[in-house]
Amino acid sequence: MPNANRLTVGIMAMAAEEEEGRMISARTKAALAAARKRGTVLGGEAAALLRPREHIVRALTAELIVRRTMNGDQVDTIIKQADAAKALADEHAHRAAWRRVEESAASFVAVQAPSGPTKRASQQSAKAVMLSHI
Repeated sequence: MPNANRLTVGIMAMAAEEEEGRMISARTKAALAAARKRGTVLGGEAAALLRPREHIVRALTAELIVRRTMNGDQVDTIIKQADAAKALADEHAHRAAWRRVEESAASFVAVQAPSGPTKRASQQSAKAVMLSHI
């Protein structure tokens, strides 16, 4: 282009830059799609940060779908309710695990129970063994 002035060269440079940006975007999107198809988990750091508070994120998301907007007091209330529900569920799970340990200890004692004066000592040692595995 022997007759190109600064304006023409500038416009051509902008067009080339725009096209390059589109190509980079297309390649990036294709690479991300291929990674997802291979099963690669993307955004792992953010997910790891949210995982301990997932119950709160889910509660807020569900409430936002219904309400569309919330003020700070409503958000605080939902967080408190979600924390209380999770604490209750954790306590139920802990008690269920404890019941399984006690049932296992009782069945172990029933199978291993000797007759006579050593029976009580055997039961106590069996329960101690089971509790040490918690």
